[in-house]
Amino acid sequence: MYVRLVAGAAFLLFVVFVLVLLPAVMGDMTLLKSYMFGRTVPLALSAVMTVPVIAVLLSAVAATSAVPVWRRRSWSVWHRVHYSIVVIGLIMLAWWVNFWNLFVFRL
Repeated sequence: MYVRLVAGAAFLLFVVFVLVLLPAVMGDMTLLKSYMFGRTVPLALSAVMTVPVIAVLLSAVAATSAVPVWRRRSWSVWHRVHYSIVVIGLIMLAWWVNFWNLFVFRL
């Protein structure tokens, strides 16, 4: 099962977005001014804002995979609980990104 890899990739995308990409884009004043006063979204900004969309899609896959993980019981209880906590964290990160309207589009 590749569900751990999917959850890890979603978490890694969220972390890279929040700690690296978002501050880099927000620090570029020319990019922000072109977004605020222009009619179109700059390519760099839309590229960065697609990262959380991919992360949310991976989070949805990880969340739907939590049900078979608990039903099959092929993992130990500790691993299943850990995976469930990671999925809850991914859902919370998706909510946070949506709350601050950091998607390319509004959900």
